[in-house]
Amino acid sequence: MNVPGWLSDVEEKALNEAARSAKMPCILEIGSLYGKSSLAIARGLRAKFKDDFKLICVDPWFYIDRSKPFPGEVFYKAIYEEGFDRNIIHMKALSREIASFIMQREYDFCFIDGDHDVMPTLFDMLICSSVCEKLFVHDYHSETHLEVNKAVDFFLEATPKKKPWKKIQTIGSIVQIEGKKILGNPTYHNTVVPG
Repeated sequence: MNVPGWLSDVEEKALNEAARSAKMPCILEIGSLYGKSSLAIARGLRAKFKDDFKLICVDPWFYIDRSKPFPGEVFYKAIYEEGFDRNIIHMKALSREIASFIMQREYDFCFIDGDHDVMPTLFDMLICSSVCEKLFVHDYHSETHLEVNKAVDFFLEATPKKKPWKKIQTIGSIVQIEGKKILGNPTYHNTVVPG
């Protein structure tokens, strides 16, 4: 299914390849909208893990443009058509509303394309860096989302010297950064959560 979205062909291919090379069958996506990036990731996961994988998608699906279809309808139609309805879990929420849920799991990587302001993007990077060692952030070096640049650059400068995060590459407007988990293992009320 051809799904609308702002992901270029090169970015879609990069997400698919990242999912194909995943070591763990669980990935987190913050900001899925119509599901174009979700499908790219899910297709890669299916190629690697068959049907034994989970993609957790977080998006509040605010309905801004009533002249276009509701994003949730397009998203669910696409995942059902491709048979991903048992593998993709969508949570209709802001990431900060379900941060404790996010932080109870480990992910191979996180794809961040949610709120494009500095603080929400930085928040997403911080919670994701506590549960995985690889982040892909969309709209970096984008002329329309300069706040994302500020968030990524601040995050890279602010990470601890003993556990620095580094920019690996930029593919289109997706920046890949990697480092050691900031909090170590996922925790919840000082107890380790089983993987």
